[in-house]
Amino acid sequence: MTQPPTPPTPPWEPDMTGVSADATAEQLAALATTRPDLWSEISAHPNSYDGLRSWIAESSRAAANGGLDADATMTAASFEEATRTVAAADFEQTAVASNFERTTVAGNLTPPAAVGPDPASFPGMGDSAPPFAPPSRNWMPPGGTLPDVAQMPPPPQAAMPAYPAPAAFGPPPVGPAPTPFGAAPDPGSRPKSKSKKWIAGGVAAALAISGGGVALALTDTWPFGESGLGGGSAASRVAQGDAAPTFAQGIEEKWSVSGSDLGSEARLLGYLPRMLGQINVAERSDQPVLLDPGVLLSFRPDSQPGDVPASWALLDPKTGEPKWIEEGLGYGNACASNAESTEATCVTSFVAGSELVGFDADGLTMQEPSQAGSVQLFKKGWQVVGDTSSVRYDRAGKEVGSVAGVGDSGARFGNSGSTDCVWISGGETVSYVGAGCAGPEDEILGDFETFNWAVVGDERPVILIDSDSRTTAFDAGTREQLWSKTGTLPGWYQAPQLVKRDSGDGVLVWNEGQQSVAIVDVETGDEVKISTTASDRNIAVAAGQVLAFSGNSERTLSSVEVFDGETGDELYAGSFPEVTDVAEVVGGPNGVLFSHYFCDDCSTAEGSHSLDSYTFMGPANNSDGTAQTAGSVSIPDTITIGCPADTILLAWAEFADGWVLVCGVSTTEPTFMAYQGPDSSKVLYSVGAQNPTSADAKAAVDWDAGLSRYIAELDGGDRVTLDYDIGTAVRRDSVERKTIEQQRFVRYVFVPLGESVRTVTDTAQEDGAFDVQAPDDTADDQVRYMIEVLEKAYAGRALVKDALPKLEYCTASAGGYSDTVSAMEAVRDNRAELLSSLDAMPVDRVPEGSALLDDLYAAIEASHRANIEYVAWAEAANASGCASLSSKGARAAASSDAPKERFASRWNRAVAPKFGVRTFDAWYI
Repeated sequence: MTQPPTPPTPPWEPDMTGVSADATAEQLAALATTRPDLWSEISAHPNSYDGLRSWIAESSRAAANGGLDADATMTAASFEEATRTVAAADFEQTAVASNFERTTVAGNLTPPAAVGPDPASFPGMGDSAPPFAPPSRNWMPPGGTLPDVAQMPPPPQAAMPAYPAPAAFGPPPVGPAPTPFGAAPDPGSRPKSKSKKWIAGGVAAALAISGGGVALALTDTWPFGESGLGGGSAASRVAQGDAAPTFAQGIEEKWSVSGSDLGSEARLLGYLPRMLGQINVAERSDQPVLLDPGVLLSFRPDSQPGDVPASWALLDPKTGEPKWIEEGLGYGNACASNAESTEATCVTSFVAGSELVGFDADGLTMQEPSQAGSVQLFKKGWQVVGDTSSVRYDRAGKEVGSVAGVGDSGARFGNSGSTDCVWISGGETVSYVGAGCAGPEDEILGDFETFNWAVVGDERPVILIDSDSRTTAFDAGTREQLWSKTGTLPGWYQAPQLVKRDSGDGVLVWNEGQQSVAIVDVETGDEVKISTTASDRNIAVAAGQVLAFSGNSERTLSSVEVFDGETGDELYAGSFPEVTDVAEVVGGPNGVLFSHYFCDDCSTAEGSHSLDSYTFMGPANNSDGTAQTAGSVSIPDTITIGCPADTILLAWAEFADGWVLVCGVSTTEPTFMAYQGPDSSKVLYSVGAQNPTSADAKAAVDWDAGLSRYIAELDGGDRVTLDYDIGTAVRRDSVERKTIEQQRFVRYVFVPLGESVRTVTDTAQEDGAFDVQAPDDTADDQVRYMIEVLEKAYAGRALVKDALPKLEYCTASAGGYSDTVSAMEAVRDNRAELLSSLDAMPVDRVPEGSALLDDLYAAIEASHRANIEYVAWAEAANASGCASLSSKGARAAASSDAPKERFASRWNRAVAPKFGVRTFDAWYI
């Protein structure tokens, strides 16, 4: 029987106060099970780890509630199922609890006896199971391979403790012991992202053989928070029942924010760099940080000059509303987020000095004095690279070490200085970069003269050097060059845009000459190319996908291409309501942030590079990639967008050249229309489309059930009418009433009228205006339809001939005009029906059809206004015996003459002789 080495004796006694600075991760976990009074010190210890901190936080909450938190406890059944699931994986490595004996017999594992301190010797433990310590990173079974995990015996039934005690909250989760500061990095010890499952395997193995009766407390991921299988915010979403965001159905505006939204005199802080020096860190002052729980940004709370404390806010990614606001902090110099994007740490400054401040979903997590500099991840903590040294901090902001650099630091060169050699801290190694560097060659990365630099990764950092037209990656620990590619890091000196992938994290590299962006594996240099014409400032990574935005200019964006971050395949290409004055695009876990210029015509370059508003764009269709409909109707592939979130599909139609889409909050309340007309790639949207549940959006689109029509006001003033019976779409200028375009539907669906797809052939079976049979899709039949409608309209209008003389000559006394009132009302309604029919009358195949329709519309619209006044005239005469037509009515009647003449002349010249049909006189219209 072979045993792993027994863990060393802890360098403290159980009743001793304080925690030794030399305590290992294993010892911290053991102490945490017996000394809840030291939990805060253990959490802040440099050798602590995220899983242990999460366990302490969960246990603290459970203790405050008087016992074990049932929602965070794994049952025996789920424990067994998880063990079976993980045991089936192909493990690359394992970690087991070092205070358990492991026996290997012919490839099988047998439950061992516990080793280490007697549980009864710890206060409050009684007969509970021994503490479950974290794994020793270096231990492996004899021969360096694992026995067949699938042959492990099932775990014994877990017994729930009957009383609250430290051990009743479950053992601390397994987690890797971090390498002590100053130790040489182990390049081979860090598995790639695709290999994270080894941790889960080690946990399953240790639990399967533990024989303990301790309930297992879970964090928000399985297993054990960010270090576990799948890890990070994506795993957290799955555990909480939330689907990871996808942009496969498009993108839409979720909210926008400016300074005034956070206070009447508040101003958001942001700046686009200009005229920078030859060496710069790719980390921007004042740039918002996109986290999983929201968008973190700083703002000036009032207009007072001087060193006014800044305020910080976390905005909800769905609504833009502040989740919290922290006041009285410094202004952001640089920020970095953790690998899971759940928290951020920033160096902030006042005139008097700098601070290191941390934020998460609940607000401020730390606030400690710090040097000024650039912030980087460092072994689950942080480091601030300043002028002369790189200072390391744990997650609680406690300083735990530092290294010094010789000469100038690359963290401080903006537009204020120049140098020909700088030192750069990556992880625990200082390297030198520049054309004038002297010293040991193995410490110099290269002789780059002008470059931007950044460090990505924490346990095995990689230094990225962007030297104008080429990006080169170096292993920060060994200084080995990993790869070099033609291209630059996209954006205005933004932090590198990383794509989290199962195959290994990738970084975007923009090649302007090839108009393409490549996703380059950070460690191997393997690349996936994506072809796009988008500007590099308008390319971002969001939720593991690459989004490339474009529009009429770099500053006006209205379309997006979405690419899979793993394969580079295009997932979506389409349009959205135009967003203007966009300075740049930054991506995050839930979407992308468009920043906007403070002013576009400032007198100074500084003003024109200031930012003071942001627009957040998130996934369309409720973030889950499924288009909502009112029934089983789906949107055809020819339509390049989907319904916005919180709306349902109400109608779509395809034209010979273009399409239209209608969505709404219910089948009777449309709120959104998107329209793409002929010979145009630009999509037009109804008013309020950016917020399709707002009052403006509801007022902009109307469903006329009686006429079976949608009528929408577009965001430029035009009006679009979609008619179900006739099968037409007419877009008309709202000021001059000119027909901009008219198209017949090729295929269409109006959900309130059924979910079967109709064609233009189906419309010929319908009745149009005045019960005239609707036309088929030919010029002859459209001419026939127009003639019959005008003839029916004239027959109904003939009543006015008998009514007008009676009114003009006052031939009856009071009460004697009731028949005249009825006649005038009938004529008014006749004009209204004819006017309504013109909104859908198909003339797209008739010679000069649009001009004929415009003349006719102008004539009938004026005639209708006159007839409304005629009704009032008749009512006044019936009341008093005599009355006069209003001047308003007289002007309307007179204004109808000219368009009637134009219509008759155009018809008699362009239509009547060509089709051999009747002519019209102006008085007939």
